[in-house]
Amino acid sequence: MSDKEIICYEGSPNDAVSAHPVDYIKATCIIDGHMHINSGSCTPLPLLYAQVSPGLGQKPIIRKREALEAGLGVLGFKEGVEVQNESTARIADRAVTDNKILYQLVTNSRDFENPDRFEDIYENKTPVISPMIAAMMDMEYAHIAGYKGVPIYRTDKKGLFYFRRKSGSRMEQCEEHEDIRVCLAHEFDNSDTLKLERWQVQLSETKASAAKYPFKLIPLYFYDPRRWRLAAGKKSLKSLECGPWDEPFREIATETNPGVFGGFKMYPPLGHKPFDPLCDFLPEFYDRCESEKIPILTHCSPGGMCTHDAPYYIEFEGYHYRKIYDGKVAQQNKLIKIHADRERPFPPPEPFAELSDSMIKKHRRIIDDKLYDPDMNHFFKNYVHPEEWRKVLKHFPELRLCLAHFGGDEWRRGRLEKWNSDELPSEWVESIIGLTKEYLHVYTDISCFNMGNTMEKGDGEVRDSFGNFLCSLDDKRYSHLKHKIIFGTDWYLTLITRKRGGKYGQYCKEIKKFLDSIDRTFWLRFALINPWEFYGFEDQTKLENMRKKFEEEEANEKAVDSNFKSLLKVTGEVNKIKDQLNEFDLLQKNK
Repeated sequence: MSDKEIICYEGSPNDAVSAHPVDYIKATCIIDGHMHINSGSCTPLPLLYAQVSPGLGQKPIIRKREALEAGLGVLGFKEGVEVQNESTARIADRAVTDNKILYQLVTNSRDFENPDRFEDIYENKTPVISPMIAAMMDMEYAHIAGYKGVPIYRTDKKGLFYFRRKSGSRMEQCEEHEDIRVCLAHEFDNSDTLKLERWQVQLSETKASAAKYPFKLIPLYFYDPRRWRLAAGKKSLKSLECGPWDEPFREIATETNPGVFGGFKMYPPLGHKPFDPLCDFLPEFYDRCESEKIPILTHCSPGGMCTHDAPYYIEFEGYHYRKIYDGKVAQQNKLIKIHADRERPFPPPEPFAELSDSMIKKHRRIIDDKLYDPDMNHFFKNYVHPEEWRKVLKHFPELRLCLAHFGGDEWRRGRLEKWNSDELPSEWVESIIGLTKEYLHVYTDISCFNMGNTMEKGDGEVRDSFGNFLCSLDDKRYSHLKHKIIFGTDWYLTLITRKRGGKYGQYCKEIKKFLDSIDRTFWLRFALINPWEFYGFEDQTKLENMRKKFEEEEANEKAVDSNFKSLLKVTGEVNKIKDQLNEFDLLQKNK
C-alpha cells in the first residue's frame, strides 16, 4: 500500500477535494464531543409526560414512570428504556465498554470500520484514545417556580410530592399562602423507577466515573442559574439545593484550577433564557467563562426535552413585566461595569425586533403542535432560539460556545427542493451558521443526527438535506463550518430516538460512513481537530490540572499516566494535521 491515500472517494460530490491527495496521517485520537451518562431517573415525571403530549405534564393525576416506559418498549425502544433505568455510574460503565469495543483494535482515527486493513503499515499498535464528553443534566428546577428556587418535587411531612406549574397570579398565591397545595403530581412511592435520582447523586457518581475512567470520560458540569442563584461568598447548603453562582467553578479544570470537568453544559429549554434578566448572576458567569476560556455546550434545537411549563411563560412574562424590566436594568448596569473593567467598548443597543411567526415556520411541511401553538411558539422563539445567544455574545465575543444539534429537526422539516436555490432549510439553521461565522469561538455539533438511507432505518430527509449542504462547504459563505462542526453521538438518547442504529458503535460507523461519502477530511476535522480546539485540549496546563485532580480523587495511577501521555502526543498530531489541511484548503481555494 502507498504511504499516501486519497482522502476523498473518487466520484465524491465534492470534486475539488476528490482530485487531490493528502498525506496519510496517523492520528491517534477520536473524540465524541457530546454524549450522556446521567440516569434517566434524574428526569422529573412531568417533563417526561409533557414530551408525550403537551399538557400531560400539568395534569394533577397519579402517574408512574413504568407506564411511560412500557409504552416506549412497545414502540421498539426497549434497549433505551433499559439503559436509562440504570444509575449514572452503571451507564458510565456501559458507555466506556461500548466505546472500547468499537475502538480496541483501531490504531488510526479514520478507518475504524476495517481496522485490520492498515495494520501492516503501523509500527505503533496502541489503540486510539477516544475521549467522550459526557454532559450532565439538572432538571429539578425546570418550571416557572424555579426562578424562586422551588424545585419541581417538594415534600411535606406527609411524604407527598408536589410540583407547581401555574404562572401569573397563581404563582403569587402560592408564595403568599404556603398552605395552598397545587397540582398533586403523584403519591410518594419507594419503587426505584419512580424515585428521582437527585442532582447530588448524579454529581457524585459522575465525578467517581470520571476518576474511574480518567481522560476517557470528560464530564461537563451542568449549570442552571436558578440553582446557583446566590451571591459569591454565600455559603452553599450541604444538600446543594442552592449555592453561590461561582460555586461550580471549583470543579472545572482550567489553567489555574484543578478539576475533572472540562466545561459547562446549559439547557435553556428547561425554562430560562440564555441571558435571563431574572437570573441575577449570568453576567458574572459568562464573564468568568470567557476570561478563563471555559467552554459551554448548550442545547439549541426545537427538539429535545423542555419544561412542562413552556406554554405558560408568555402569561408569566405579562404578569411579571415590571420584575423583568427591573432585572434588565440591573443586568445592564452589571454589563457596563464589566466592560469598563475590561476596557472594552460597550456595544450599542440593537433595535428590538421579535422573530416573526412566518420566519419560525419557514419551509415546514410537517405540522408540529409544539411549534405551531402560539404559546409554545413564544417559548421557543424567546428562550431557545440561537439568536437569544447573540445577546450574550455581543457582550462576551470571546466566549467558547457550542450550539448543539445544528438545528436538529430543522433539517428534516426543510423542503428539499429548496436546495436547488441559495436558501437554507430554515431561519434557525441560518442563525447558527451566522453566529459560527461571526464569532471566533462559536461552534455547533451534529449529535443525534439520523443518517439512515431510508425512513425505516433513519431520517432519509436529514441525510439528503444535510448531505447536500455539506457538499457546499467549499462555498465561501459556509467554508468556515469545516472548522466549526463537532462530531457527537448524544448517546444514550440515540437508543430512545431511533429504533435502529442507535447503539454506540452503529451510530459512530454510520456517521463516519456518511461523512466519508462526501469528503474524507470531514472525519478528521469533526471528530478530532474541531472538538480538540473547542474544549481546549491544546492547553497542556489544563490537562495537567485535570490530571492533578484525578490523582486527588485517587484514580488509577497507571490509567491516568497512560491516557495523559496519549493526549499530549495527540497535540503534535493535531498541529501537523491542521497544517496539512490548511495547505490543502489553500490549494482548493486557489484552483
